[in-house]
Amino acid sequence: MLRFADMILGVCAMALMAQVQAQTDKVVGATFFVATDGNDAWSGKLSGPNAARSDGPFATLGQARDAVRQLKAREGGLKQTVTVQVRGGVYHVAETITLTPEDSGTKECPVSYVAYPGEKPVLRGGKRVTGWSTKDGRIYAVTLPDVKAGRWHFRSLFVDGERQIRARCPNVDASDPCRKGFFYVDRGLGGFGAAVGNIHNPGDWMEYKVQVPADGEYRFWMYYGALNKPFGNTDMGGRTVLTVDGGAPIPLMNLPDTGGWGEFKWSQSATVRLTKGEHLLRWQNVKGGGLNLEAYALTDDPDWKPVTTKLPKTADGKHLLVIQAEDFVRFNGKQLSVGGGGGSKTEFHYKAGTFKPSWAQAPGAEVHIFQSGS
Repeated sequence: MLRFADMILGVCAMALMAQVQAQTDKVVGATFFVATDGNDAWSGKLSGPNAARSDGPFATLGQARDAVRQLKAREGGLKQTVTVQVRGGVYHVAETITLTPEDSGTKECPVSYVAYPGEKPVLRGGKRVTGWSTKDGRIYAVTLPDVKAGRWHFRSLFVDGERQIRARCPNVDASDPCRKGFFYVDRGLGGFGAAVGNIHNPGDWMEYKVQVPADGEYRFWMYYGALNKPFGNTDMGGRTVLTVDGGAPIPLMNLPDTGGWGEFKWSQSATVRLTKGEHLLRWQNVKGGGLNLEAYALTDDPDWKPVTTKLPKTADGKHLLVIQAEDFVRFNGKQLSVGGGGGSKTEFHYKAGTFKPSWAQAPGAEVHIFQSGS
């Protein structure tokens, strides 16, 4: 059985509080000592260094643990209680202190790790940083060659026991540090990641204003998700239409089930001739059946073929218009809703201008991702 008396173990800090009962160097059973001025080459049987500094306490808990293991091995199992007393002071722990079943004692001969009577040891897992300099007494700086070379990294910085705010962008907003001072993924208009759903009723429609850059014959692509098989239909081809400026309906074809309402795929569904300038496009459900629509694309490049939301470039001299499905100017649909789209396991979409291109070249830059909702 392994006992920890009034002892708190932590990753960054561990405080051992002294036991109430008096304990001395002379206790029943074996006692080992650990102290900040100790030495792992010593016996660990003295509470402090002797006058000749040839023997004294251990310097680390790891060495004390190993001494207990050696004692058990010599005795063929514990024949006495074992106590490890840790003297007061701050211990900088360079590696995890691991205790396994072999470090346990028994009910009759327990192994205990305790604070030395009347003293408070503190174990810290952080690495001490020295060499700070300052010019104005407000801003302090230090160069860490190992960090610069990528040999080690750190996420938290403590000064006098208090966690500090590292240089970051955007800055912390003290008025609401939990919800403000972050870049939020753009789930609003104008970006992938949002989709229009519940547009399965005949007569549902959405209208969009677009600026066509040049006259030409444009391929109309749709980025959609569908699973209509349970409802007796596996292809929405011909069940929805596209109109331009109130003209004749153009059937939208080649819209098979994608494998799920959240499984989004691109499909070229129509070809339409457009003139340069502003036009009003209307998508409309005419025969019923479901689609989750995330985006449309119009291009006069016959070889342009998208696969994901990372769109390929068009050929030189060709044009591409991407229309997010939720960017409609008018709509009709009693159940129409805008929600999450296909999403991505490798990408986040932000509004244009959120990030500076120079950040990508910043050495040692870190990106921290937090979940902001349920």
